[in-house]
Amino acid sequence: MAMIRVGIPQALLYYQYFPMWKTFFERLGAEVVVSLPTNKTVLNLGVSRAVADTCLPVKIFLGHVISLIEKCDCIFIPAVTSLGRKIYNCSKIIGLPNMARALIPECPVILAPEINLEKGRYYLYQNIYKLGRSFTSNPFKITVFEIGGQDSKVIITRDGVVIDFGMNSVCAAGTGSFLEHQAERLNIRIENFGSHAMRSKNPARVAVRCTVFAESDMVHKQQMGYPIDDIIYGLCQALVRNYLNNVALGKEIRPRMVFQGGVAFNKGIIRAFNENFHTEVYVPPHNELMGAIGAVMLVHEEVRNNGHRSNFKGSSFICKACPNLCEISQISASGKVLARWGGRCDIWDRVESK
Repeated sequence: MAMIRVGIPQALLYYQYFPMWKTFFERLGAEVVVSLPTNKTVLNLGVSRAVADTCLPVKIFLGHVISLIEKCDCIFIPAVTSLGRKIYNCSKIIGLPNMARALIPECPVILAPEINLEKGRYYLYQNIYKLGRSFTSNPFKITVFEIGGQDSKVIITRDGVVIDFGMNSVCAAGTGSFLEHQAERLNIRIENFGSHAMRSKNPARVAVRCTVFAESDMVHKQQMGYPIDDIIYGLCQALVRNYLNNVALGKEIRPRMVFQGGVAFNKGIIRAFNENFHTEVYVPPHNELMGAIGAVMLVHEEVRNNGHRSNFKGSSFICKACPNLCEISQISASGKVLARWGGRCDIWDRVESK
């Protein structure tokens, strides 16, 4: 199949953003075609189509567009409305796509996503996603598997929008704390749990619908002489089965699949997911912090767009009431302590109202 040729005029914002645009289109499998540097021929082409009072930079830009007509399948002319809060472009720059369509009727398809940071980064992301979909038959779909220390979730997104969500019940079977408990029982560091699972050749079948039954089943497998590596990977497989049959039950699981949360550090769980779906499950950098990063991005967006300033204040201190020296975290707003946590006893649990 021939590559789609995307033309990019070598004028105006080209000089600032071309490396990013070029990488974007090439990663989508397109061939990027750039117009030649500005010369008298390019200028004359633009002057021949533009109205008299059009500024020189726009005339030159139109000349570059005309020069690309026979060289590409489509031309990239974004409608760059705003590149920052309360920062707007010239109206002629904003209207470049429409101007090119009107003045150059023989022009090929014009790719004209709106770039308007005044509307927020998520509006920008949606427009870029739509642009990318014109180069691929695969719609933008992501299934997020998240398994943390105490809970597990599945998040279904389509075109950057969450359309379905599931979460485990109060039972902690199949979470990070459950795996950590089993590692401790087997006298294995949780950091080495995944390495043992990766060495398994013939995994044991372990029942994991309940922590009590799972532990009993693992003891039985040990008594039968199963190698520790096979028991551990059998447990990883069981955890994935339990997750898919409970948390993800009835959900539309489709690639691309992303695995996040602290348990995503466990190579055995990743292997079990990969084998179950016969494809590679993607683990992002900082997988244990994805929820926190998302929360920060949402708060930043709110503050940036609406000018709100947060009244939240967090702090911590060391309790010296006993030799444990617990680190107590607290949050406060408007000079009032709202909550404290982190102690081994309840000495700081009560928050007195002022």
